[in-house]
Amino acid sequence: MRRRFRLATVERLREREVDQAARRVGAASTALREAAAGRDRLRRELLTTGVPPVATPDQVQLAGRRRDGLRDRIAAAGRELERLEAELEQARTEWTRARARLRAVESLHERHRQAVRDEDARTEQRELDDLAVGRSAAHAGATPIGAAHTGAAHAGAGGAG
Repeated sequence: MRRRFRLATVERLREREVDQAARRVGAASTALREAAAGRDRLRRELLTTGVPPVATPDQVQLAGRRRDGLRDRIAAAGRELERLEAELEQARTEWTRARARLRAVESLHERHRQAVRDEDARTEQRELDDLAVGRSAAHAGATPIGAAHTGAAHAGAGGAG
């Protein structure tokens, strides 16, 4: 079994894709928040913009144009918010897909690690079994202590007698 995971490069690339997608989500989220804050400022400005109590016709006309301009800017900000919300949703979808692709490779990597651990355990068990068989064979071929001397003494005594 190969000890090195063959898809390690793919896993690193998928991790980078997830990181890039996460940065896009963050950027889109920030842009959306800033755009919403800008629209809210325009709304507050519209609420506070009015005609002075004593005003000339030009001042009334100018205030009306200003309010119309603010309404147009608020409408444009609303359209921009819709665009940014769609962009954020797209970024989230891309992040989810990138994360799923990474999880698939991570799952394969974990299986590989488990297979390596299993192979290591089998190898270790074989080595232990070989050691145990070797010791057992060594003990089976050995004569008990003193048996060689006893046999030689009997052979010597029988031959002399």
